Amino acid sequence: MKGFWNEEWIRIDFGIETKTCHYEISNFDRIKSIDKVTSRERLLKGAKACGGLIMLNQKLKDGSTGIVYVHRFVAEQLNMSISFTKITTKPIILDQPYVGH
Repeated sequence: MKGFWNEEWIRIDFGIETKTCHYEISNFDRIKSIDKVTSRERLLKGAKACGGLIMLNQKLKDGSTGIVYVHRFVAEQLNMSISFTKITTKPIILDQPYVGH
C-alpha cells in the first residue's frame, strides 16, 4: 500500500488481542488492517459516529468490542497540536465606483 509523504502509522492497542488482524491509524487519519497470517494490508473507512466522527470498532478475542475514535487517537498518540489561523478580511470601501468584470 502506498503511503503519503511523511505519513506515520501507529498500531492500536485495544488492551485485548484482536481476532484476525492488527489495526493501525496514520497521522493522516487513515485506518488500515494488517492480516496476522498473510500480512496483507487493507485500507478501511471506519464507521461514522453521531456528530460525524470516524471510529474503528472491532470484535476482540474475548467477544467484547474495542472502539477507537480516529481523530482522538491521532491527537493523543502523535501529540498533534491544533493551531488556529487568524482570518483577516479586506475592508470594503464604499466611496469607490464599482468595477464589474
